[in-house]
Amino acid sequence: IKPNRAAETVAGGAIFSRIVDERIAMQVGIDADGKPYVKYESENGDMAVAGGAGLPAARALADGSWHHLAAVYDANLNTLRLYVDGIYEYAYAAMLPPISGEGTLYLAGGDSDTDVLEAGLLDEVRVWQGILTFDNIRDGMERLLASDEVAVDEFGFSTAFLAAYYRFDDGGMNIEDFTV
Repeated sequence: IKPNRAAETVAGGAIFSRIVDERIAMQVGIDADGKPYVKYESENGDMAVAGGAGLPAARALADGSWHHLAAVYDANLNTLRLYVDGIYEYAYAAMLPPISGEGTLYLAGGDSDTDVLEAGLLDEVRVWQGILTFDNIRDGMERLLASDEVAVDEFGFSTAFLAAYYRFDDGGMNIEDFTV
């Protein structure tokens, strides 16, 4: 993401949202102060959040600079992690997993007007099924991926596969999923 927070513009919004039954199954974005976050809602309605305005020490993303954000939910460790520019910055110890089921994927927004990404540019959005490691994130953050990319751990075992890949580089008016 490349935030653009002009003084008269309200910044922030969702970069990517997955909504299930009008609830946030997963969302990555930046808040009005330019601080990155990842959040989800559990089956019982609890919200899990890593990063964002809730952390006084959280840093805002600089205007005019590109930043790489990666969010990982690890069901084995019950953690929600947010990486900023390849650095593990925020974590949340989740008590319950995200809401599950069939849902809708939104880019640059969510299912409400308050989630719209109003000031910023997106270069790529990747959605993975499974768990990415720190090395997976660092290895893939500055390169184009193959449409059938698979992430592996240090032992060579598959840990995630690329479920959706939006590159925004074809110059057209339509957004293409390059995994199809």
